[in-house]
Amino acid sequence: MKRVLVAIAAVAMAFSAAGAEPVTVKNYSWLQLAPGAATSFVGNPSSEFIYAESSHVEGPVSGIRWGNYQWIPGNSFTDYGVTDYWAGIRLDQPRNIAQVNVSLWCSGHETISHFFVEAIVNDAWTVIGEHTFTPSATGASTTAMFVDVKESSYQYIRVRFDVDGYEYAYNAPEGRSYGGPGVTMIEPLSGETTLNVGDRVNYANKDSFPGATVTNSFDMSNGDVRSNSASLNNGTFRNDQPWNGMGRDMAAGEYIEIDLATVRSIDNVTIVFMDNYSISELRLWVSEDKDGPFKEVLPLPNETYYPSDARQGAVSFDFSAEDAQFVRITHIVRGGQSHWSAAQILVNGTVVPEPATMTLLAMGGLAMLRRR
Repeated sequence: MKRVLVAIAAVAMAFSAAGAEPVTVKNYSWLQLAPGAATSFVGNPSSEFIYAESSHVEGPVSGIRWGNYQWIPGNSFTDYGVTDYWAGIRLDQPRNIAQVNVSLWCSGHETISHFFVEAIVNDAWTVIGEHTFTPSATGASTTAMFVDVKESSYQYIRVRFDVDGYEYAYNAPEGRSYGGPGVTMIEPLSGETTLNVGDRVNYANKDSFPGATVTNSFDMSNGDVRSNSASLNNGTFRNDQPWNGMGRDMAAGEYIEIDLATVRSIDNVTIVFMDNYSISELRLWVSEDKDGPFKEVLPLPNETYYPSDARQGAVSFDFSAEDAQFVRITHIVRGGQSHWSAAQILVNGTVVPEPATMTLLAMGGLAMLRRR
């Protein structure tokens, strides 16, 4: 019997490694992958890939991956506006990309008229999309824009600011000067594609998993409350959308509730902040039924902040896998600012083989043993 069990486990493990019934997604932000599966970088003609946080005037390089705190190049980075420079995302493997969501920062009186979206194709950077501003944008944070690109599988993408497409800000009224427009976020999005076994998957994403919803119990008569919960699971990290939060800590009995539309195996909840209005504490509860009972998971503290040096991107909570359809977030405490605010809530699981497929594999394993 022991040999049978070992054989079945070996077959299942081999199948998991090779692949399984895929999870199909569409318009899927690859920033929803596990933190290490998407890494931001910047660069210039002197250095193609710079991951170090010191290569900025304000904001961490890693903030570009989380979408809520700008990276701004210094004058030396662009040689006072006379060289190209870029910012990009490196994925863990080539993935289908059909659009790139770009959010820029021009509040330091920089000007932007044009940029290119490029990807590494056959070992060389190749233009796959571009955007032109008419008129040129300056003096304010620009609205995030979705740039259509040549759909294909890419591992490296970047937004390149060519020297003819931007102007740096010298002697801005605030007494500061920057080497060119800053970058708040670069977000690669898929067409219709599949996730692989072992990938992190956001089951709260309503585009890919219809029926998933987010609601809350906030008393809307309170003027310091912002409730736009419908945007909390639209799958994008962009920070110019309506937000959900309040200018106080969450009171007892208040909650945000995520309905996944069906029972899922989940092991992580990640909250992406709006700007730097972070969260320092919260409690998580899960249930298979809307009426409960709700089980509390993840005794705090057990959180990871991104970027780690700024706490202005996201907070992520890992826990042992739970089967749940409903997730409630309660007891939110502000992270030091006047408000807390959430731009996106991810309820994550891990892609695994379908149960029916595993049963067939197990039966196949038994058959193999019988033949022996």
